[in-house]
Amino acid sequence: MVTQIGGKGRIIACDLLPMDPIVGVDFLQGDFRDELVMKALLERVGDSKVQVVMSDMAPNMSGTPAVDIPRAMYLVELALEMCRDVLAPGRKFCSEGVPGRRFR
Repeated sequence: MVTQIGGKGRIIACDLLPMDPIVGVDFLQGDFRDELVMKALLERVGDSKVQVVMSDMAPNMSGTPAVDIPRAMYLVELALEMCRDVLAPGRKFCSEGVPGRRFR
């Protein structure tokens, strides 16, 4: 993504786990579900609207689909909720989830 954006934009990343520094990426370590982390993330975005929101969040898997699928969908819904605040009209949201029987 850094190469594709070049100097035309910025990348803000958030993850529970530490990440090696990447030139051109503003990294915030924390739990996306935490209100303070979300506030810090929104502060970094500021008043500007973003062009793309990408999420690869996944819960710790228990191995029980009845538990794992709702947890994964909750994370997708949280990311989608954030899009309502930060995504420019007509722009892109990309996320992954855990497929269930309905998606086969």
